[in-house]
Amino acid sequence: MFFAIRRIYGLRKSPILSFDRQNSNPYRVVCNEENGSKTAYCFSAPMYESKSKKALDMKFHKNGEKICFSGSSADLTFANAVTMKNNQGFCLFSLPQRASLFSERELSCGSGSIFGTANGFAYKIPLTRGLIGSILLEVDKPFMEVRANNHCFALMREQFRPFVTVSCIGTVGASGDVIAPAKITYQKQSDCKYELSFEASSPMGKWVLFEANLYEPKLFQDTTVESNHPKINNAFGSVCFLGQTKECGEQWLYTRPDFSKIKDLSDKRILKAVLHIPKLNKEPIAATAY
Repeated sequence: MFFAIRRIYGLRKSPILSFDRQNSNPYRVVCNEENGSKTAYCFSAPMYESKSKKALDMKFHKNGEKICFSGSSADLTFANAVTMKNNQGFCLFSLPQRASLFSERELSCGSGSIFGTANGFAYKIPLTRGLIGSILLEVDKPFMEVRANNHCFALMREQFRPFVTVSCIGTVGASGDVIAPAKITYQKQSDCKYELSFEASSPMGKWVLFEANLYEPKLFQDTTVESNHPKINNAFGSVCFLGQTKECGEQWLYTRPDFSKIKDLSDKRILKAVLHIPKLNKEPIAATAY
């Protein structure tokens, strides 16, 4: 539960007294307070493994020649490729060379880095062709419908439910910070293979950071709307660039919670609700809610 606990410690103004071990909702972590009340920290994605019911530890583990990682419903192995599988199937992402342990929370792959996510991985891919990096995706089932835009690529299992999503987080500069948006394009090579290309939008970019996840229903359902591409549906994207950018124009974020995922709170007396949105860059301008 490293990811969840780290977020909670960053938000609290007082220490955690204890965790509520009776909590059975995978989307939240519940803390017991000194006054007898409870604080529920609700995350957009599940924070527990669906099979074992254990909290996600977000660590890589060595298993013989391979490196393993467990998401909420996905099992991942890292070697010369990344293999992600769940009870719906599996997919492979090519790597330029074999991944190796840098630490329990980071893998190195040449000049790139790989991190775990709640149900997949994030890859800081080096830009090898000018401002472009690429990776090959292969799935076990042919003829999946593609839904794609400049920000996200998804292979659909059902009309509104993807099997796997790949989303650009942004262009990363020499300091390691996200400095600008990034663009994803794809080329279909066969009914099961797709080449994904990631283009930095800034000449100062050294990497593009993207994440790939096997799909889990989200507690917070959101999408961006932007003036440069008003017809884009970005429901499966994972990052927004609020305000003005050259690439997106003016971008807004629309979000709503799926209350059916926390319906067990409906009979509780709620004293306060606070929405926290992570900020990935160092822009000093504050976001505004409407």
